[in-house]
Amino acid sequence: MPSVPDVLAKVFVCVPFFWNVHKLPTLRSVTEAIDGWPTEVAVRIISNKPERLAGTLESWNTSPSFEAVVGPANHTHPFELTWAHRNYMLDALQTGGYTAFVYLEDDIPMHWHTLLSWAHDNEALEPRGLQRQFYRTEIAPWNGRPYMTDARGYTSLDKAMSVSRTVHLETPTISGHTDFVVLSDPYSAMYVASAAVMHKFAASPQWTDRNSPWSSWGAEAGGEMAANAIIFLDPPLGFWSAGLVSALSKHDNLQCNDSKPRRA
Repeated sequence: MPSVPDVLAKVFVCVPFFWNVHKLPTLRSVTEAIDGWPTEVAVRIISNKPERLAGTLESWNTSPSFEAVVGPANHTHPFELTWAHRNYMLDALQTGGYTAFVYLEDDIPMHWHTLLSWAHDNEALEPRGLQRQFYRTEIAPWNGRPYMTDARGYTSLDKAMSVSRTVHLETPTISGHTDFVVLSDPYSAMYVASAAVMHKFAASPQWTDRNSPWSSWGAEAGGEMAANAIIFLDPPLGFWSAGLVSALSKHDNLQCNDSKPRRA
């Protein structure tokens, strides 16, 4: 087994899934990616149809290292499931002894090399009050090129990088990265966090108050703030967000597997 960073020794994962048979293939790509992580993992897939999903997960015959437990969630709107994930995160934080917490959407798989890159970079960033984040891309059907979903409107990767603030580390991280960017429109509907950051998140007003400061964003955006709020935990002076992405490692982006582009 390859060397596993201490922060990834025991990982807790939440994935919301509003039942849709047409999205089962993309959900399966997410579970298969997690199944490839060479570490201890527990997964909660939160669904409005837990009985149906439980049978589907059993038919996929995931390996013993992949513990998929469908949590009871009686919700009728997909965005309610994003808020429901916090209950499971909090329980795992208080009782599970987990070292890292991962929140994923149901159509964007995260492979081990991406999680490993997060761990290596976050080791240098977290002591500075910063968080290693990701940018997510989808392929535009009109030109076949990737565009960022974590932006207001269709934005190319190069354009997003060119207008963003950069942060330079004198000493490269284990992954070899020295330069990071704070995106001009910070948005992170998925996250990875250490136990220390999750404790801070759970104790913050960002955790307990759904309406502020997100009430002006509307119901849909407010749903995703259940995850996005983590990057606004006390950013350092001069930063509008604590979340940074690698400026050089574009292979660490997260590619949506959904067949139709949509703004995340």
